[in-house]
Amino acid sequence: MYTALLKLLPDDAVLLRTRGARYLTTLRCAEAAADLERSLKLGSELGDIYYRLGLSAYFSGDYARCMEYEEKAIGFTGEEMGIAILYWHTLAAYRLGKKPSLLEKYYHPGMDIGHHSSYERVMGFASGALSEEEFMGLLESEESDLEYPILAYGCSVWLGSRGRK
Repeated sequence: MYTALLKLLPDDAVLLRTRGARYLTTLRCAEAAADLERSLKLGSELGDIYYRLGLSAYFSGDYARCMEYEEKAIGFTGEEMGIAILYWHTLAAYRLGKKPSLLEKYYHPGMDIGHHSSYERVMGFASGALSEEEFMGLLESEESDLEYPILAYGCSVWLGSRGRK
């Protein structure tokens, strides 16, 4: 649908942004990045585009580039989107053996996170606001098929960054 519409409206930044986001859901990262970069040049909202470009980079294994994009994104968003940015930036930092600088600068318990509760719980754990025991209890009790993978993946990357499985 988006591709057909883009044939009619090739310079529509919203359509490019939306198709780029759809490509991300199927891990078509190169296509996503191309649409998102083009949307950015056409004036799309910066925080959203930088965030999604960061996701594209992360899913492609380019963790340094992910961090760069998320560092750009954080200045254009509020806390609700910011917690998602912190999550992916932190995981990219762990994958590179770096300190999660955005986590240290922007995370605080009680952030206005909206529906991003799993991202917040992982960041609470990563920041030390939640102990490993508390976090593992949250992970074990999570029943949501959507929330559990976010928690488990964040935990897995955190453990891997410490040489643990």
